[in-house]
Amino acid sequence: MRRLLILASALILGCIGEHDLPGIPGGNANINGTTTTSGTGGGQLLDGEGGEQPACCVKDKTAPFEGPSWFVITGDGSPGTCPESTIDGLKGHAEMKPIAPHTCGACSCSPAACTLPEGIHTNAAKCPGDGSIAVPFGPDPAGGWEGACSEEGALPANLQCNGEPCAQSLSIPVLPVAPCSPETVLSEPFPDPEWARWALQCKIGPLSGEGCSADYVCAPSPPEGLSLCLYVEGEVTTCPAEYPAQMVFYRGVEDERDCTPCQCSAQQGAQCLAIVSTFSDGVCGMLAGAVVVSDQDASCFDVIPGTALGSAQASMVTDVPGSCAPSGGAPFGELVPADPLTLCCQGIEEPPG
Repeated sequence: MRRLLILASALILGCIGEHDLPGIPGGNANINGTTTTSGTGGGQLLDGEGGEQPACCVKDKTAPFEGPSWFVITGDGSPGTCPESTIDGLKGHAEMKPIAPHTCGACSCSPAACTLPEGIHTNAAKCPGDGSIAVPFGPDPAGGWEGACSEEGALPANLQCNGEPCAQSLSIPVLPVAPCSPETVLSEPFPDPEWARWALQCKIGPLSGEGCSADYVCAPSPPEGLSLCLYVEGEVTTCPAEYPAQMVFYRGVEDERDCTPCQCSAQQGAQCLAIVSTFSDGVCGMLAGAVVVSDQDASCFDVIPGTALGSAQASMVTDVPGSCAPSGGAPFGELVPADPLTLCCQGIEEPPG
């Protein structure tokens, strides 16, 4: 009976040692090309009686790891390639090379422009018209009035406001000065990151545990330049004893580089002066009154009480744009590796690089 048991064990080991795993060449050796047992001693009995497990048996994954799997790990800046018999899987990079500082486009400011008054109002009282009811008159500044004759907002003669003629005087606010607008010159694209080390998974699964002791699977010996590893999509601090070489790669990068926004200071030096005229007809023919208004002072002028206000016209007499001091456009931030991939590998004394 003992002879039969020994003979059966020899047949099982010989079968596993000679065949390849499906689609994978050379499935009969471990990563070091030596016999791997289930323990750290001189061999593990398959049935408690005798016989070592096949040379292809390696420790299976333990939580939180996945694998075992082949990985191409390079240290020359190239991403590496997988054998044709495998399928590319996870990719990661590490050790970002020194990267040139990113630059930002120069900031500047457009001139602060003089604009026409923001509305004309009638007063049911003589100037200054304080406390009286105001009725808007003339074109809506928001409509882009450029001072040409307009009958928009015309008021008929003898329009009453609480028993008083609405049109006894006209108030015109100071000329507004449009603020400077920040302008940015487009910058060159930020430099792309480069990495000294790369890792590429070459999928060899699924692996079978047939013929191996518990918690072991039969894995093909990786070709030269590849390593047998467990992996986890995250960062861990401890590797299993059977896969002692730990390396952390990153599958992505967070680009925190940017430029401070361009801004403009308050304007200085603008000089704006305009003549605003009102007319009792609708074609700017019969003058009802006119006044000069500036960016510093508002104006008010009296008209015949109850007069019709049929149109308005304005023209800029003095138009000196203001200037602003630009600020911003300073580079800040950096590239930060993201999405860690931890490898725990066999047969690597020192990580390549």
